[in-house]
Amino acid sequence: MTSSKFGASFVMILLVLLCHLGVQADNPRTDAPLSSYEIVMSWPQLDFKFTSTEERQEMINSSEFIPKNNIITGIKIKRKRIFLVVPRWREGIPSTLVYVNYDSNSTISSNPIQQETNSALLIPYPSWEAQQVGNCSAFQYVQSIETDPFNRLWIIDTGFQFATPTVPKCPPKLVIMNLVDDKILLSYTFPPEVVSPKRNLLSELVVACPDISTSDDCWAYVTDSLGEKLIIFNLRNNQSWAVRHSSMKANSSADDITILGNTYSFHTNINGLALSPLDKGFDTLYYCSFSSYNVYSVPTKILKMAGSSGYFHQLMDSDVSLIGYKFSQSDGLAMASNGLLFYGILSSNAVSYWNTSDRILSPNSEVLLVQNDIDLQWPGAFCFDEAGYIYATTNRLQRSLTNSYDINDINFRIVRMYIGTKSYQHSASEILTTDNSVVLETDGNGNIKSGNNSNSSQSATLFNTYSVSKIIIVSLVCTQLYY
Repeated sequence: MTSSKFGASFVMILLVLLCHLGVQADNPRTDAPLSSYEIVMSWPQLDFKFTSTEERQEMINSSEFIPKNNIITGIKIKRKRIFLVVPRWREGIPSTLVYVNYDSNSTISSNPIQQETNSALLIPYPSWEAQQVGNCSAFQYVQSIETDPFNRLWIIDTGFQFATPTVPKCPPKLVIMNLVDDKILLSYTFPPEVVSPKRNLLSELVVACPDISTSDDCWAYVTDSLGEKLIIFNLRNNQSWAVRHSSMKANSSADDITILGNTYSFHTNINGLALSPLDKGFDTLYYCSFSSYNVYSVPTKILKMAGSSGYFHQLMDSDVSLIGYKFSQSDGLAMASNGLLFYGILSSNAVSYWNTSDRILSPNSEVLLVQNDIDLQWPGAFCFDEAGYIYATTNRLQRSLTNSYDINDINFRIVRMYIGTKSYQHSASEILTTDNSVVLETDGNGNIKSGNNSNSSQSATLFNTYSVSKIIIVSLVCTQLYY
């Protein structure tokens, strides 16, 4: 091999390594205190509102209820209730969709001891009968939920339990509930050409209703992690189809995640999902694989048109945009009405946000909002209320993988932060007072604007300038290699 060929090969190898490792090279800044958060509810171990203590003990004896196997993931708030998802990843999950009564305008105790003992019993939604395993008219395994402006709850049911292969599988479905009377408005079974009834993980859901004068002009977008694809559902026509692209696959270089010194391995495809807000016409869908640092986007008009070609459509590279890179793997994404995209920084036990009006997601435009190694382990799912708060569930999911939950410790929490705005389904004109908002206002280049309030100024940008320069260079190189 000539020296010139060797040099070219060496440079190529180096560039590939940089693409895999460059975004992890530097640590978050810790030279400024972070914004505050409140603990709304917390549990050492989850428990349910059974009809009697005898029924609870019977379900424990029959392994229908195995307390250590129950964790919370998804969260939504509507009509003075917090709705929570308890995924049936393992046996012993008596109810996969639950709620607790809650008034977001109530005062949260400033006493940490009182906060840490607020372990509400989980109430099956809409009933215990709706949670029966093996009954295809009931919920089998709920993974994601969303509300809409018409007091409806959209529910994705994969149709089976991963841990119980002997239980007959039910078809995957989308259910829409009326939250006024808790009755089913729609139960839509996905065609097998769109979602496999034998192998799927319908993990995240967002809903767009662009015309608030009519309740049937709505679209749902759902990630199928096992299928490496995105599902589109049109309510008016009662139809669904799927799209795929190579960007929806996991990146093996991001399989490992280190949390508090311990490394855990995942290989999970497309997962996080967010829509640009109502004022933007829900025109852009953002997504990322769990095992990836990259965030991509695709115009929703392309996704809507894809249905004209049948059940399945392969997106072209020109349809998809690489938005940029996050500091760490994240789970769920959440878009606010003012275009701020929130997500967890799992390796740092933190929550960050990015202003989507910035041209590219980079360490310079990624803002660290809150961080705590105890309370914020695995901030995986988010939601907004009507009073200006964003909420997150934290569940120490990494401990579930190793069966290392300590039931004498608090393992599951719901935390909230005041941001003075609502979810992507609302107009930014509905923004509430921002006097106590914990977010920092940025300009179009990701720079923090001057004159932020004193509470907001406690936040810190996630990376330093040196890491920004390096990551931008690596981003450009990786983009060329990707395409």
